[in-house]
Amino acid sequence: METVTGNDHPSSTTVNHERSLSESQSPLPSILSTATTPLSAAISPQSFLRVYIGNSGSTVIPTTSSTTIRDVLLSVAAKRSLSVSTLVATVVTHVGGAGEYQVTEEEESRRLCEFGDLESVRVDSHEAGLVSTGSLHAAELVAANAGTVPSSPRPPGHEFRLVNGSKSGFSSAVNLTDAKMMFRKVIPSASDLVAAFRGSDASAQNGSTGTVSGLKNKLRMSGTQDTVPTDPQKSELAVSGSTSGRCSTTASYVGPEASLGVSNKRESKRESTLSVGQKDMETTSQLEGIDLTKSFSSGKTDRERDNSQKPEFLSEEGAKIRKLANRKTRSRANSSRIQEVSGKLPSQALETDDPSVQYAILLITLPNFRSISVRTPTDVTLDEILSFVCDQHNIDFEVNTFVRNDSAETTLEMDRSLGYLVNELKVPEVFVMPGEKIYRSTYLSEDGADVMIMQTVQGRPQVMAGTPQKLIDRLTSPNFKEDDKAFRETLLLTFRSFMPATEFFRQLVSRYNCVPPENGTEEDMQYFEKMKLPIQRSVAAVCRMWAQHHWHDFALNAELKTQLEQLAEEFSYNDDEVIQSQSRNLLNVVEDQSAKHEEMYSYYKMVERKGKVLESMIAELSPEVLSHQICIHNFKLFKNIHPIEFLHQIWGSDREMTPYLNFFIDRFDKESYWVATEIVMQKDLKKRSSVLSKFILTTKACQEANNFFTLFSFMSGLGLSPVSRLKKTWEVNFGICMYDTAVIDKQALPEKTKTIYAELEKLIDPSRNMKSYRDLLAKAAPPIVPFLPIYLKDLTFMNDGNSKMVQGMINFEKLRMMGNRVRDIVSLVAVEYKGDSKPHIQNYIAKPPVEKNMAKLKEMSVECEK
Repeated sequence: METVTGNDHPSSTTVNHERSLSESQSPLPSILSTATTPLSAAISPQSFLRVYIGNSGSTVIPTTSSTTIRDVLLSVAAKRSLSVSTLVATVVTHVGGAGEYQVTEEEESRRLCEFGDLESVRVDSHEAGLVSTGSLHAAELVAANAGTVPSSPRPPGHEFRLVNGSKSGFSSAVNLTDAKMMFRKVIPSASDLVAAFRGSDASAQNGSTGTVSGLKNKLRMSGTQDTVPTDPQKSELAVSGSTSGRCSTTASYVGPEASLGVSNKRESKRESTLSVGQKDMETTSQLEGIDLTKSFSSGKTDRERDNSQKPEFLSEEGAKIRKLANRKTRSRANSSRIQEVSGKLPSQALETDDPSVQYAILLITLPNFRSISVRTPTDVTLDEILSFVCDQHNIDFEVNTFVRNDSAETTLEMDRSLGYLVNELKVPEVFVMPGEKIYRSTYLSEDGADVMIMQTVQGRPQVMAGTPQKLIDRLTSPNFKEDDKAFRETLLLTFRSFMPATEFFRQLVSRYNCVPPENGTEEDMQYFEKMKLPIQRSVAAVCRMWAQHHWHDFALNAELKTQLEQLAEEFSYNDDEVIQSQSRNLLNVVEDQSAKHEEMYSYYKMVERKGKVLESMIAELSPEVLSHQICIHNFKLFKNIHPIEFLHQIWGSDREMTPYLNFFIDRFDKESYWVATEIVMQKDLKKRSSVLSKFILTTKACQEANNFFTLFSFMSGLGLSPVSRLKKTWEVNFGICMYDTAVIDKQALPEKTKTIYAELEKLIDPSRNMKSYRDLLAKAAPPIVPFLPIYLKDLTFMNDGNSKMVQGMINFEKLRMMGNRVRDIVSLVAVEYKGDSKPHIQNYIAKPPVEKNMAKLKEMSVECEK
């Protein structure tokens, strides 16, 4: 169905539908018969009917092949809260089309498709001065979003016109292209419209006009306040744009007290009756100065909002969407670095005055089967060498490439260096052959500048570097593949190295509010229309993924959390059902993650809270029981560390960005001083030796249980000077203490325990980059509580040893390496320790007797052994 063209005057037939109120209770339209089926699924996206409603604008009604004239009238009555018994329909057909059909009242049940080349339908009232006081929903109008506007071809200059109430004239033409961008389309479910229609008919039967309060929980109204046109001289559809670049018409809900019947006489066409839930309020059609959130409280739905209250960050102009160009060809070679050699090569051919530059010889067979040799630095690419050879021997560079014949794989990546070819691949000879050049790296450019570098790794493209904006663009790319999952995880984990979380969130919002490029070509506009909705879907999915896996950012920033919730609410206003579902999913994630964080934070506050230090239980616990409870306790602390905290620790972020990692590190010191304190507290040599032995055996049990954290912390405590100086406690000489002539009957440390201690010392040996511990860790199977400094050391080397920028872009390969190392750490929490946690022992482990003052510890040690 098409709109009215240019100045063509349509032929028309008036159908009088005046009927009794009881007749208005006929069965509901067929398109609404299945209440559980969404309207968007029940109709064809191509079936839309333009309906002009008196002098108050027009609306679009979705139709099917079974839609009748009565269905149209019922829909208009529900949409505008009018009495269906007073409406008159005029069927408009194309001039020269299928002809005119005189529809009688008895033929009102005929389907629209039976009228041939139907143009539109105009609905008027018996009463003069039809003025809409009901709702004009954005859901009832053509949407700006791609795919929701009838796509049938439109002749040049095609227009739709608004009816001023007269049967014989149209006025105030508005270009349909502009009108498409005026409205946001929200398609209600059929069950919602059923409720609306029932409400309309029931009200009509009771002698009053109906309302649209039945459209609850689905429909919404735009908060922008627009003019309701009533003046025949100014019957243009008034539209005001929201700050986000979207426009919508005024939606005015009418309460039960309001008098909506068209028989009500008004002294002025500019008067409109609104319900405020208490009494009628008269206002002008411009609705200036009205707080819609209060005015329509009696009929407001869950999908309504006032755009004037829309957060500022959601109203900013969006990012521009443009297709990037690929660039694979490299610059031509600098011939001064490459030398062609012939004959027997001297042994000095590879020697150079600059020891930092290495040379290599490459044998090349030309298309005429002549072989040459070139001497060139190993950092020169094959592309540059081919360029040199083609220039020297008059060969077309554009159509030729290098191939190899020493293996089944003949292709060579032309941006590889000569050093990689001769040293890694061990290729002695290459051939110049016609063929397409294969490049490992692909450069994506925008406006002539490179914005991203891609490389093919194991047959799959990987991002090596990119500008911050283009990294985010790829993160939210709708062409998401399983290969890109690792990219998403890495970027969400590491973006804080070049952008704070608040700015990253703003970029995502900008991406969601995407716009076409300025002065874009037709191709640019087509690309934008094609990609807009998929990009918005991808942004919604990324936001959920961010909140689900990296809640740390929002937990530490209340304002950012609030903005995330507001963005989730914004998703619910989108026309797309997929994005609407993401809104619910995201809000659920926010609720779940908030609860988890609160539980975790409460646990830390309980453990950290200063309270009474429990009395020592070391004498009551066996090494096996104590070590197992320590494993359970420390594993929980380690598991609660967020992956981001490891990177914040390396990047030197504020301490508040790493709360749980700091707590875990502080736990290391607590355990070390706990060991020393418990030992020097014992004044009796026998008891002191027993405590020392128990801590050594507990350390060994922790090592065997893969609790390497406690292995290092306890060994650190045993190595503190207040403990190591206790010679009588440590020394063993077959039961005779060398510092005392008395026989002590093995009251000092047993020989077996001393041997175990010596073995543990070897495991924590820091030499050769802690090789002993690394070997032990490599053989260990989860559950594991690691000694974190070794991981933090690796991350520090990766961070300091690699450049942050590559050709003016973020070095994403560096971030990938660091992200992989962090994932290695996180993977250790996949398996938990078995066994029950014993509360009284856990309380003791959480708050053991600890003296961190070294001077005080030394004083206590001297009291034990002077």
